[in-house]
Amino acid sequence: EFYIMEEIKRLVYSRELRWNEIMIIAMRLFLENIKVIAAGTLVIGLPLSILLTLIQGRVLSLMELFQQVSLESITLSPQESVTLMQQMMTNNVLLMAVTVFLEPIFVIGVAKAAKWRMEGRRFSASKAFVEAMTLEPIVVKVGIVYMILFLLGTLLVIPAIYLGVVWCLYLYCIALGGRRSVDALGHSRVLVRSRWWR
Repeated sequence: EFYIMEEIKRLVYSRELRWNEIMIIAMRLFLENIKVIAAGTLVIGLPLSILLTLIQGRVLSLMELFQQVSLESITLSPQESVTLMQQMMTNNVLLMAVTVFLEPIFVIGVAKAAKWRMEGRRFSASKAFVEAMTLEPIVVKVGIVYMILFLLGTLLVIPAIYLGVVWCLYLYCIALGGRRSVDALGHSRVLVRSRWWR
C-alpha cells in the first residue's frame, strides 16, 4: 500500500493528470478515506442536510404562497408584502450561508485527509475536521466576498455562471494551497484558466 500511495503522490505532483488517472486515483483515495468520510457525514453532513432541508422547505412554502397570491389575484397590504419579501430574502441568505460557510468544513476535512493519506501522514478523522474548523475564519471572510459577488452576478445570469466556474476551487486553495485571504478566489481563477470545461 505504501508503494501505491507513493506512486499516486509522484503522479499527482509531477504533471496534470488525464481523466482516467483522475478517476482511478480518486476512487483509491475515496476507499482509503472511507472512515473519515463516514465520520464527517455522520457528524457534519447529516446535521447540515437536515438544516438545509428545513430551510429549503420554508423557501418552497414561501414560493408556493407567492404563486398562490399571483394566480388568485389576492392583494396583500404593503406591510404583508414587505414581510413576505423579508422572509424570502432571509431564508435565501440562510440557505446560501449554510452552503458557503458550513459545508466547507466537511469539504476541507475530506480534502485534507485525502492529501495526508496520499503523503503517508498519520492522522485521525477528528484531526482532519478540527483543522478544517480552524480555517473557518478564512472561509467566512472569503465566503462573504464570494456570496456578495455571486449574488450580484445572478442579476445578469452569465456572470454568475462564469464566477461559479472560475471560483469552484477556492476552498481547495484555502485548504491545500495555503491561501489565507480573498486571493484564494484569484488563485482558483488562475487554476481554471485554459481548463474551463475540465
